[in-house]
Amino acid sequence: MASRSNIGKLLYGLNAGRQAHFKTIKIQCNRITITLLEIFENIGVIRGFSVQDESNFILVYLKYNKFDMNIFLNIKQVSKSTKRIYVTLMHLLKIKEKRGAGILILSTNKGILIDSDCIKYKLGGEVLMRINI
Repeated sequence: MASRSNIGKLLYGLNAGRQAHFKTIKIQCNRITITLLEIFENIGVIRGFSVQDESNFILVYLKYNKFDMNIFLNIKQVSKSTKRIYVTLMHLLKIKEKRGAGILILSTNKGILIDSDCIKYKLGGEVLMRINI
């Protein structure tokens, strides 16, 4: 239950920072947040992050293009504690075919993966969030 509220806080901070054109945001440090930030950094949504050891916070460096435009439109939490959304591999392929432009982040039995990795490894799972690019 606590990890779900941590995901919500992370997404709120990223979306609010994007709208206000902040260069950095500060969020609470925990394991799932670090995992998601590593994924965001790998796919190019953020520039990077650094863990502030003394204060138990993470400093997230937001990324903009050369025209000072946002890299992503918004990040939306799909699966919530009140309603879990699960997809099979076939359903994931259909979603990607119809909507295409976004990136889904799923929780699978192999860990937290993006949709293209789930297709590569032929996995389904719980859809945590959708990144609209």
